[in-house]
Amino acid sequence: MLALWAFARARPVDASPVTAADGGTLWPLAIAAAATVAAYATRSAGLPLVLAAGGWLAWKRRWRDLALLAAVVLPFAVAWWVRARMMGGPGYTSFLWYVDPYRPSLGTVSFGGMLERISRNTGKYAGEHIPNLLIGARDTGLARAAGVAVVGLAAAGWALRVSRAGVAELLLPLYLGLVLVWPAEWAGERFILPVLPVLLLYAAEAVAKGTSRVGAARAAGVAGTAVVLLMALPAQKAAASGGSHCRAEFRRGEPFPCVRPPWQDFFHLAGQARGTLPEGSVVLSRKPTLFWAFSGYPSRTYPFSAEPDTLLAEARRAGAEYVVVDQIDNVAAMYLAPVLIRRSKGFCVVQSMGADRPTLMGILPDAERAADTGSGRQGETVDVAFASCGPAYRRAPDGKRLGPERLLR
Repeated sequence: MLALWAFARARPVDASPVTAADGGTLWPLAIAAAATVAAYATRSAGLPLVLAAGGWLAWKRRWRDLALLAAVVLPFAVAWWVRARMMGGPGYTSFLWYVDPYRPSLGTVSFGGMLERISRNTGKYAGEHIPNLLIGARDTGLARAAGVAVVGLAAAGWALRVSRAGVAELLLPLYLGLVLVWPAEWAGERFILPVLPVLLLYAAEAVAKGTSRVGAARAAGVAGTAVVLLMALPAQKAAASGGSHCRAEFRRGEPFPCVRPPWQDFFHLAGQARGTLPEGSVVLSRKPTLFWAFSGYPSRTYPFSAEPDTLLAEARRAGAEYVVVDQIDNVAAMYLAPVLIRRSKGFCVVQSMGADRPTLMGILPDAERAADTGSGRQGETVDVAFASCGPAYRRAPDGKRLGPERLLR
């Protein structure tokens, strides 16, 4: 929103040249460029804003403004791309064409499958996610009606602005296009939230335009706002009560109040690992950025493969000697459990929070030579015992390893 606000004020609406007298308008553009970089750095979904801003400035032939935007955005974007290639970590967009990002073995989506995904996402956002953000309800008749109404009115409002399009008018179709082709498994309120204010603005303008002929634009706006507020009141009341409960839990010493137990355990395990592993340790985990934030150790996502050799090859490439088994979702059960069962002699326990709770496992130096039991197929129940890791997997007082040299670098 900051970027859109600043772009709207960066240059005169009529695209007249900047003179010495009004050269100060470059400051809003500088703010817009900085906000664009921040959006891109926050999530890959910020890319549409970069494209919309650059495309609009080129379309309006504002070359000096485009040069300033490029000078701010390109160095960071190139550095970020180079870092990603050097680190070897996949970005979200690398999973875009998978049928299911959590099951890469299913392959890439077909043209018909992409159309089905777009249709499914359209229904989920219009019938669930947008109304849940507005009135705190989803997948009900009222919620679907509210969501469809907002989307329809927003489309009409956007069409009214096309003839005088700005960055926002280019951003919306680009951003929604990305959201709709995004894997449906990742669909959620967090993706539509960045453009929700724009959708509401366009919807309000459509209502105002439609009622202005009868002189009821202001009354329609007030009535529409009142209806939305009344519909959202029960959810807001429940949210306020829940927030009060969460704050009370935090004051009682719970560091992660109102967070699902599997997530609490993951955060606790990462926090307990801080300062206990040798310097330079790398950990494979389900949520590498969060694990790094709480533990202080670099982390990489483990491969979504149930083949032991695939996991061990990735660990060797990343220099990782640890892997976190968690219960955040069923991904660890799908991929880590079969690997650990089949090569049980290649892993040891560094730290465990108990049965059916997160465990930090160590990858033994000879894990690739450990016998493959062939067990651990999906749906198969197998009892496996793991040995405790030796002191080589713990931090010495000087911060280094208590034991032999590391095999994986």
